[in-house]
Amino acid sequence: LSLILVTKGYSKVACFLPDGSVAQPKDLLYKKNLAILRARFRPVTNLNIDMIESGLALFKKDNELKDEDILMMGEITLNNLVSQENIINIQDFLDRADMLCSLGYPVLVSNFPEHHELTSFLTQCKPKKIAIILGVMNLLQILDTTKYENPISQMLLQFGNLFSQNVKLYA
Repeated sequence: LSLILVTKGYSKVACFLPDGSVAQPKDLLYKKNLAILRARFRPVTNLNIDMIESGLALFKKDNELKDEDILMMGEITLNNLVSQENIINIQDFLDRADMLCSLGYPVLVSNFPEHHELTSFLTQCKPKKIAIILGVMNLLQILDTTKYENPISQMLLQFGNLFSQNVKLYA
């Protein structure tokens, strides 16, 4: 039901806990140091696990944090759930969420195709610090100037929104 609310536009996010229950993101993220891996997880691979471990190690080192000080989450954007026929495959998402939850991570599904939209939402939940762990292809997508009519001003605006709060990207 939570996923359907996001797909229909009634909610921007749905948050699933490792035990399969649903949580309010603002309750879960408030005053936490958040590390979030933004990926497709089709399926969860050793590369995803390596990205989590490497990103967490850097986040802990940069901020002098311990494992227990960090909430690690997986995040899948709704546009990653759309099939070639422009249909959202709910079972595909649930399978990916189950895989991540079985590893002990909460999962956030969002309707934020752009990274700066995700960070804007996350900062509204008032976490202490935010680390977004992403692959090189996602980083290249952020830096792609061809999607802008006025690349310089629009890219500066996107970066301003992306890094307006205590946010770091780890690629």
